[in-house]
Amino acid sequence: MVVFTISYIYQYRDHLGNARVSFAKNSEGVLEVTDTNNYYPFGLNHIEGMLSSSNFGGYYSYKYNGKELQETGFYDYGARMYMPDIGRWGVIDNKAEKYSPMSPYIYAGNNPIAFIDPDGNELILSFATATARQSYENLVNSSLGGKYEAVYTQIQGTNTYKVTLNMINKDATLTKEQQAFYDSYNEVITAKEIVSQDLVENDKSVVVGSFQTGEIDMADVLEFDKVGKGGTSSAGAITHEHIEQLEKAKMGLKKGDIGKTETDAAGNTTYPDFNKAHAKAFKKEGKVNGNERIETEGPMSINVFQEKDKTKTNQAIWKNDTTGGITVKKTTLS
Repeated sequence: MVVFTISYIYQYRDHLGNARVSFAKNSEGVLEVTDTNNYYPFGLNHIEGMLSSSNFGGYYSYKYNGKELQETGFYDYGARMYMPDIGRWGVIDNKAEKYSPMSPYIYAGNNPIAFIDPDGNELILSFATATARQSYENLVNSSLGGKYEAVYTQIQGTNTYKVTLNMINKDATLTKEQQAFYDSYNEVITAKEIVSQDLVENDKSVVVGSFQTGEIDMADVLEFDKVGKGGTSSAGAITHEHIEQLEKAKMGLKKGDIGKTETDAAGNTTYPDFNKAHAKAFKKEGKVNGNERIETEGPMSINVFQEKDKTKTNQAIWKNDTTGGITVKKTTLS
């Protein structure tokens, strides 16, 4: 008979995910400290830990920002290796040409006390108004269920912000819809493609979101939750707009591009690239909504959703040309 013994190692971590103290039970069942770590701001470990009697500096563990320390002294962040002795990435940012004001090697916007960079990739956002930003931040963090939080680091010399995700409560349990939101949001952040979007408010030229410009109207997005459950949720709407732009970026299309257009003999124009991105987006949206979105014949502003309880929700959207906002009506179908 083969007997396996399972040993648990517990860690105390700070607000940046840094493993500060590791402890476990010894062979006599007594709790003891196995590793301690004190960090300089950019991640280099102090010569001694807090408790000199502990096994300081053990390699095969997760330490600074919760990342694995390699025998080379580098931390593995997934997309890139990080060098804590100089506070820089070991290789150039694969998106460096887009952000010339910021060095392609700097870590966490040169502010590691407040922020972390989970993997070296990013979602880039700009905000037209302070309320648009606050609405977006509140919606994203509530949709992450208290397990993660989005962090916004301003890119030096610009009015744009790089978005990263921090785990703030590893024990928090997410609903299926919250997990779907995290999965989609993290997919956008960690994709090799750049997703750059502008958050506006009551913009007369934008209905929820624009595939061509990448704009998202936060006033429109919030309307979905205001009118009740069923159909599109506000979190689902944000997911839809981000995923559409990710798919657009994968096609090599830039902000302002609409993609391919096709016109039939009758003069009807279709947009194949948009339709492809849109189809992928509403599937991801449905997981966040907790339903299935069914496109209908006719205006894009009218849709039917199959809910989890097998009922159907008819959803219609009207644009208010005076205020720039929208009206959403949801009706349960028998």
